[in-house]
Amino acid sequence: NKRSIVSFLCVMLTAGAINWAQEDDFSDLTLSDSLFENSLADLMTLDVYSAGRHLHSQQDVASAIHVITSEDIKRSGATNIPDTLKMVPGLNVAQSNSHKWAISARGFQSYLSAKLLVMIDGRTIYLPYASVVEWKFHDIVLDDIDRIEVILGPGASLWGANAVNGVINILTKKAGESQGGYVSLGAGIEERAFGEVRYGDRTSLGHYRISSKYAYRDGGVSVRRYNADSDNMGEDAPGDWTNKRVSFRFDGHENKTGELMVQGDYFMVDAHELQYSVNEVPSRVWDRIPMESKSKGGSLLASWATTLQNLSELKVQFFYDHVRGESINENANLDTVDFEIQHHIETSHNNSLIYGLGYRHSWDELESVQVRYEPEKSRQQKLNMFVQDEFVFAEKFILTAGAKIEHHDDANWEFQPNLRLLYKLKPNHRLWTSVSRAVRTPSRLEKNIRADSSPIPDMGYVRLTGNEDIESEELISYELGYRGQLSERLNLNIAAYYNDYDNLILLTSEKNVGEPFFEDGYVIIPVVVNNVYKGKVYGGEVSLNYDFSQSLRLSASYSYVYMDVDGSENSTSEMYSTPKNSIVLRSLWNVNSRFKFDSALYYISGVDFLKTDTRITADSQCTWKVKEDLSLSAVVQNVFDDKNYNHYEPTFGHSAEMERRIFAKITASF
Repeated sequence: NKRSIVSFLCVMLTAGAINWAQEDDFSDLTLSDSLFENSLADLMTLDVYSAGRHLHSQQDVASAIHVITSEDIKRSGATNIPDTLKMVPGLNVAQSNSHKWAISARGFQSYLSAKLLVMIDGRTIYLPYASVVEWKFHDIVLDDIDRIEVILGPGASLWGANAVNGVINILTKKAGESQGGYVSLGAGIEERAFGEVRYGDRTSLGHYRISSKYAYRDGGVSVRRYNADSDNMGEDAPGDWTNKRVSFRFDGHENKTGELMVQGDYFMVDAHELQYSVNEVPSRVWDRIPMESKSKGGSLLASWATTLQNLSELKVQFFYDHVRGESINENANLDTVDFEIQHHIETSHNNSLIYGLGYRHSWDELESVQVRYEPEKSRQQKLNMFVQDEFVFAEKFILTAGAKIEHHDDANWEFQPNLRLLYKLKPNHRLWTSVSRAVRTPSRLEKNIRADSSPIPDMGYVRLTGNEDIESEELISYELGYRGQLSERLNLNIAAYYNDYDNLILLTSEKNVGEPFFEDGYVIIPVVVNNVYKGKVYGGEVSLNYDFSQSLRLSASYSYVYMDVDGSENSTSEMYSTPKNSIVLRSLWNVNSRFKFDSALYYISGVDFLKTDTRITADSQCTWKVKEDLSLSAVVQNVFDDKNYNHYEPTFGHSAEMERRIFAKITASF
């Protein structure tokens, strides 16, 4: 049984650790002989891209930015991107079934990640038709990732609408950094089977790599906290998920004309789950039924960067993205074409200017039974321009001022300014503050939705209707932070924020209910999407990294978020409820040159409205380096509980309790 397997793995790995520890003695090493890929000082000064759209030292960024390195990813035991994001303080990550995650920054946790912009190498994967990031479409080869940059707080002055509460930019390795062959294969409980294969080489024109990934994951245990009499509770949920993906990247040799990068991917996803489906008139009864959805799609991204005679940098980027999804509830075709050009110039030794413009054209066709869209076909265009200037004065202050202006087909011009100030207290200590404005543009779902509920006895139906005149949600954000290298062994990050929201779109309120009317002999109670709420959210994050020795690194983080939406603490809407407190403790231990043992402990407070309890869970990974190019790993996720309830989405499908995952994998390179 599962407990026996866990016990066996622990005994085996502990015995191995004691045995292998005899092979190497690290007692004569100093801290400078760290066995980690980056020292703590290196981590503080990593170059990051997302905070300024050009490479910039992390310690001089006036925002709450966290970097997940390739080493962090390897040692997390994660098999997908959402699992790697759990280590970031201030980022709420909850899994509602095998292929759906509710990921948010600083509140407003929902499967609809409406205020969080997510990109892969600068290509937006946020889908504006429903304000959602479908993580199941982006299960990329984790070893292809160089780092994940996470900005908590607004990034709209550079990245535009929807970069309201945060930005996640997943940056992959250059093809030249992933040469040769790579294979990783695994199987186990819940993570039924998965594999990654890659090969890279060079030609006379540049380097290339081809990658492929397969994953098959179990669906968890069926649960509905809102209805104790629900069918299927406690049974295996129909939530199996299968992903097949192939991708490539080509990086041309840098020459006088510049550097070219081209990458693309194609995926096929097969997902099962319980979903609500409504019968046609006259019954209009909603039932939860097992359903299968099949999705496929791909993307092509090309960028060209060159250095001009005045040593300024010019970059041009283009991408095309296509997704097609089919199920008994909905058929969707989504296409996006995007073009950007930017120019970065150092006007003097203490002044840096970057500006650019972009154009996006997207079109979709949405045929749905569960949620109707009127009209079914739509086209949207977006034009944007941005500028940001960075001034260094008195050798201790960095002032950053910028703004982005956007225009959508069905919206006014949106102005999103940003002002940030950083003060260099000491060589390794920084104090920063900022004030920003950001907007979240309404989605197709909020503008064009039409859905009828099941009959309500003696009442009729509730009809949810979109609103073409709905306005953008607005945020004014105030932030204050500190980061510092307290010693060779210890660094500290602190950030606090106060977010003031206006024009919030919230459905579960009497403010949305209109006058009842008759239709086809039934009473219809209209609920109209509208900007009816204001809100205030405040909180903060603190994180510590400590090198206990050259072979043991410890980290701890705590985040707090308090939500007050229209005078109601943690408003009674599933869209807005978020855990107040979360703690993450991690340890990375190089037992010796062959053996690594890594663990993470998570504490997440409960949310009354969602009926989620406070939970404490842990993940552990043991890795044995058999030889230089071959390693074996054993992973246990959700160590303490045989199953655990993360998040409930009453509107967007089925939620499940995620069971303990135990799996092993073998990784080889050649």
